[in-house]
Amino acid sequence: MLRLYDFVTSGNAWKVRLTLSHLDMPYERVEIDRTTTHTQSPDYRAINPLGLVPALRLEDGRILHDSSAIAFYLSEGTHLLPEDGYGRAQVVQWLIFEQRYVCETVGMARYIVKTLAEAEARAAELAEVQRQGYEALDQLERHLEGRTFLVGESCTIADICNFVYVAMADQGAMDLTPYPALRAWVARLEALPGHVAMEAVPKPVLRLP
Repeated sequence: MLRLYDFVTSGNAWKVRLTLSHLDMPYERVEIDRTTTHTQSPDYRAINPLGLVPALRLEDGRILHDSSAIAFYLSEGTHLLPEDGYGRAQVVQWLIFEQRYVCETVGMARYIVKTLAEAEARAAELAEVQRQGYEALDQLERHLEGRTFLVGESCTIADICNFVYVAMADQGAMDLTPYPALRAWVARLEALPGHVAMEAVPKPVLRLP
């Protein structure tokens, strides 16, 4: 069985849980508490040398890191990834966009606001990542005007991966009110049968020491 090394409030880990849920794939879950020393432990560094979540152990023991790479692997040959080369390239384009322009801005704003005790001391940094984040949201809004999904006529991993930090933008003190197409897209994805809330996680099968 697949084994996911996971942290419940990690947006990147949520992308993988969403992908697994949309594909109705069973998996075991290992809780990695990144607020402690778990990610720096030798046991976890043997799984992911970067000390980041998520990581996925395949049935044959091989391991994948990085949420986009994991989502791409899982969606191969499924409805979450187009069959044609151009459609697949578009999905990759949006996965790169998410990592460079959404995760690093909208996601970072959330991290500063919710995670760092010194958020007030980083007010200037927060304002800058919010500014850049709104530029990314502007691009998504323009693309989604008149479209149902980012690529093609059905949900793909491009939607799933871009959805996560956009849906949590308010946690980084960012406002989606000026983005009607984006808000409709978020609601559309939340209404899909495979959607699961961030907190709706399986009980972990074990925890690393």
